Amino acid sequence: MIALSPRAKGGGYSNSIHYTHSSTVRTLQDIFGVRPYLADAAFAYSLSDLFKTPQITSYSWQANSFQLTLTNTIAGETNILQGATNLISSSWVNIKTNVATGSSVTITDTSSPKPVRRFYRVVGLP
Repeated sequence: MIALSPRAKGGGYSNSIHYTHSSTVRTLQDIFGVRPYLADAAFAYSLSDLFKTPQITSYSWQANSFQLTLTNTIAGETNILQGATNLISSSWVNIKTNVATGSSVTITDTSSPKPVRRFYRVVGLP
């Protein structure tokens, strides 16, 4: 299989994972959040190992801000830092928007007042 994508692992990456057509089905179901898995997709490996996914590699609390570094970004891609005071999906609010200029980006939340507890996530837009 040849994966052509800005997120594909490069440099002649290969692995020894046995993929089947069910791997493609499982991957598509993962992307679109469709459950339950269809037939053998429940037992197949997904194709996720072939791609670089954005990852938070570091984070820190500053005096009046929270800062995180995101890697495996794509230049020109928009990343949105979202925050919530609980993990209910409808409570996420956009805090900061950033357009990546390279393979990593640092995003800082300087919003105030700073809550006692806040959950963060980063959402990537094409």
